[in-house]
Amino acid sequence: MSDAHKEKPEGVPGYDVVTAADSYSNITGLVSGFALTAVILAFTVAATAELTPAQQIELGFATTLFALGFVGCLLCAFSFASLSGEQSSVATLTNSMLIGSGLSVCIVAVLGGFEALAAAFLPDTALVFLVVCTGMACAAPPFVWFPHWDIVQRFGAPEYAGPPEDQAQAGSLLLKISVLGVVAALGGLAIHSSGLLGESEHWEYVALTFIGLAYTVTMVLSGLWVSTWTYRARISARLTWALATIQSITIFALIALLP
Repeated sequence: MSDAHKEKPEGVPGYDVVTAADSYSNITGLVSGFALTAVILAFTVAATAELTPAQQIELGFATTLFALGFVGCLLCAFSFASLSGEQSSVATLTNSMLIGSGLSVCIVAVLGGFEALAAAFLPDTALVFLVVCTGMACAAPPFVWFPHWDIVQRFGAPEYAGPPEDQAQAGSLLLKISVLGVVAALGGLAIHSSGLLGESEHWEYVALTFIGLAYTVTMVLSGLWVSTWTYRARISARLTWALATIQSITIFALIALLP
């Protein structure tokens, strides 16, 4: 039996994404609905209010981030829903990591959209959304990549080189990735607070939105490929580092460019 489809050993504890997939799908779909409502609100404000040039930039940033959150979370919600019909395996756990990586960017984008909206109309409250956005970015990496630990715990060592061999290696990888995520989030906050980048330009937040959407789509499609076409369902520590770095850089840029 291949590494991707080993059954869970009797009596071995561990996280089962198939059981949790329905709840994940519902929550992610709810966030997508919030983002869509925020987009409609932003369009309504733009059509009915007289905006200053600064407010137009901030509202435009908010709208594009909400759009990223809406589309990205919707894709992730469908992907989590599809996992609920799968057999619990290494592949489903790996798929959940890839979906979660894209989802983390989308959720930070939604929170960033609220910060941009607050900066345009309620500047005194923008700090609250900025802190929440940064806190979410700091907390995301361990939640996203924790299934590495569960894969080793439930299914043992991999049958090929590259992925974590045991819980010690998985724990070390998670710790380092978590530090990377915190550094990226706090670094983005420091750049934002210093004002080194000046006012955000239209092309910057449009480009950032497309980069975030491209990353999310890539993660969703990669998860589908892992679940469907390959028996080597585990991703290597090196590839995990690469994906976590892209995820962290995207979130760093998002926070740094917030109004």
